[in-house]
Amino acid sequence: MLIARGLKQYQPILKEEEEWQRDESENEPKPPKLWFDFPGAIALAIWISSLLAVIDLQNQHSWGHPLVLSLTILGVLSFLLFLALETFPGNRELLIPLRLLKTEIGAFCVAQVSRVFQQVSLYNKFLKLQRRETVSTLRIFLEHIY
Repeated sequence: MLIARGLKQYQPILKEEEEWQRDESENEPKPPKLWFDFPGAIALAIWISSLLAVIDLQNQHSWGHPLVLSLTILGVLSFLLFLALETFPGNRELLIPLRLLKTEIGAFCVAQVSRVFQQVSLYNKFLKLQRRETVSTLRIFLEHIY
């Protein structure tokens, strides 16, 4: 299909067809030029990096540690900023169109996120059970799952 479109430029164009295309293009208003969403990209990068830093640092520090708390607050604020920037785009091209979340794609994304949280909780249970020395780790892990 793409090859056929690329080769279309080598086809001879009839005079009537050329005039029709020119008239049609002159009557249509040009869409406004959209800019890349730099603020949205920066907010997304801060949100994801602070979330990853919190996940990494919470093993070394408690949740009450000032660094972990400040990164968590920074992540939440940048997430809210990202949602605001994507809701009201202005003349920017959206980084992630939020209207997609209302379709089947959104349902799939919600299912995947809930699956990740489920896997993380099971992994944390497994790590806690692995620390026990009295009973077989595998047996306890399977009992908690079923």
